[in-house]
Amino acid sequence: MTEVKLPLIPLRGLTIFPHMVLHFDVGRQKSIAALEEAMVNDQTIILVTQKDLKIEDPNFDDIYKIGTISKIKQILKLPGDNIRVLVEGINRAEVLEFTQTEPYFEAKAIVFEEKKVNLSVEIEALMRQVIEEFEEYISLNPTIPEDVIETVIDLDDPSKLSDVITSYLIIKQENRQELLEAIEPKERLTKLLEILAREIEILKIERKISAKVKKK
Repeated sequence: MTEVKLPLIPLRGLTIFPHMVLHFDVGRQKSIAALEEAMVNDQTIILVTQKDLKIEDPNFDDIYKIGTISKIKQILKLPGDNIRVLVEGINRAEVLEFTQTEPYFEAKAIVFEEKKVNLSVEIEALMRQVIEEFEEYISLNPTIPEDVIETVIDLDDPSKLSDVITSYLIIKQENRQELLEAIEPKERLTKLLEILAREIEILKIERKISAKVKKK
């Protein structure tokens, strides 16, 4: 584990995972200043999720302590004062403390570097189950393209597999954070399997309700 000191952005209603590439808009002045500081250095930043998205100026107790070290890939200035930023998640990290709060958040954090996992029979079985459940989840959720399964089916890294699949799931913020906080790949796969099974059950019930409504 490595200790780092980096600019930090608290995110509202959004969780970034390693291996995830996405864009989001930044409007708060502290967050814009954190982006600018990161761009001056090596484009690396800590992204954490706020516990309550209504809070405008969060303090240390208002953020989840496990976040993601991310690389800024692109910045685009939007009309007004907002900025759209494209990032790629790199590693999980635990925020230990804020080293400054003005003019932007800076934090000291421990980086959890992904290690090569020995594929035991149990891990391989979990991976296979997760892929099968994800395939069923896709079949029940029309918002996710069916060819997404092709991007995960050949992944042989349990950490990457679980994070990539999670990035496609439409689940509660609490569940996403729970998966982010699962540092060990085996624990992460097990939690993901539980969440997938529950979401599949909910989707099946929703379909039954929808079918009954249509009949009426």
